[in-house]
Amino acid sequence: MKIIACAKQVNLDKFITNDLCCRNLARIILPSFIPVEGYENYLPEYTGYKEIYIDQDELIDFYEEPMKNRFTLYTNEYLILRDKKTKEVLDVRIWDGESYQYINSKPINSKWFGKINAYKGDIYQKLAIDSLYRNQLTVFRGKSGGGKSLLGLSYLFSLLEDNKIDKIYIFCNPVATKDAAKLGLVVRPK
Repeated sequence: MKIIACAKQVNLDKFITNDLCCRNLARIILPSFIPVEGYENYLPEYTGYKEIYIDQDELIDFYEEPMKNRFTLYTNEYLILRDKKTKEVLDVRIWDGESYQYINSKPINSKWFGKINAYKGDIYQKLAIDSLYRNQLTVFRGKSGGGKSLLGLSYLFSLLEDNKIDKIYIFCNPVATKDAAKLGLVVRPK
């Protein structure tokens, strides 16, 4: 309320917040001519990776200073370097907060699922596999059939088989997300 009261006093052109409660209150309290928005209108969507198109000279500069965060990546954000002309992947790294590191490209081995590699060298699946090995929490997003469940379950089963975890809990949000198909069994009375 104090933030909103100050904004009203200052007579702003725009009120921007990502706090949902503050945003809703501001829409009620502030005059209608002051638009109330969230940061999502100003920040690029975070995907967990950046794709950068570079030429050979820029690639050489990149390799000469691996400790310099020249592409302003967040910690644990992946970097896909592509050739400007051919669009071919030149290199893939992860920024660990201090330098660019190689990604882990070893396959996931599970008795239940077998040996799981990224599908035909799919660079995004390679990033997903590395993230599973590297992070405590990994969230996948993508089209159906992209390998999200297969990668996640095969990795979890490999941990379970190696006695690194005791249980696997699987849950699904019963509320469909925006622009998503509703999943699961629907029982209709006769």
